[in-house]
Amino acid sequence: PLAAVVVGDGGGVPELAALLTALSVGVLGYGVHGHLVRVLAARHRAPTAAWGTAVAWGIGIVAAGILVWGAPDAVGVARAIGVGFSCGLVVGAGLLLLAVRRDAGPTALAGVLRVGLVSGAAALCVGLVGHALLSGQSGRSAVGTDVAQVLVAGCVALLVVGGAAAMADPSSVRTLLRVRSRANGSTS
Repeated sequence: PLAAVVVGDGGGVPELAALLTALSVGVLGYGVHGHLVRVLAARHRAPTAAWGTAVAWGIGIVAAGILVWGAPDAVGVARAIGVGFSCGLVVGAGLLLLAVRRDAGPTALAGVLRVGLVSGAAALCVGLVGHALLSGQSGRSAVGTDVAQVLVAGCVALLVVGGAAAMADPSSVRTLLRVRSRANGSTS
C-alpha cells in the first residue's frame, strides 16, 4: 500500500517515498487552488484562474529546479522536486485567494483563515497519527493486516477531520447532520 511507500522503506523505491512525503505539504494548497479556480471560473474570471495556475506551476518548476542543484543524491532530488512543487501549489493558492478577494470582496473569504488553520492542524494530526500507526511496519505484511490498518487510519482521520470541521464551522456540520437524518428517514 501507499502508506508502506511513504512511511516504510519506500517500497524499495526511496525516491518515491521522498517525493510523496515532500509533495504532501502542497496537497492542502492544491485543494484550495482547485476550489478557487472553479470559483473564479463561475464568476467569469477564467483568465485570472488560468494566470494563477500558470504562475503556480512556474513557481513550482523554478523552485524545484533551484532545489535540485543542491541535492546530494537521487533521494534528495526527488525531495527537492516535491518541495518545489509544494511551494508552487501553496503560493498559487495564495494568489488565487487574493484574486477572489479582489473580484468578490473581503466577505467572500470570511472564515477562510480560521478554516485554513484548523484544516492545517487536522492534516498535521492525521499525518502524525498515520505515521505512528504505520511506522512499525517492516517488510511485507498480509493483505488483511494492510486493510485493517487502512480502516483504522481512515476512522482516525474521519474523527480528526470531523472534529476539526465541527470546530471551524459548526453550523455547516449541524446542517449536514440534519440533511443526513432526513435522508435516513429520521425526524430529529
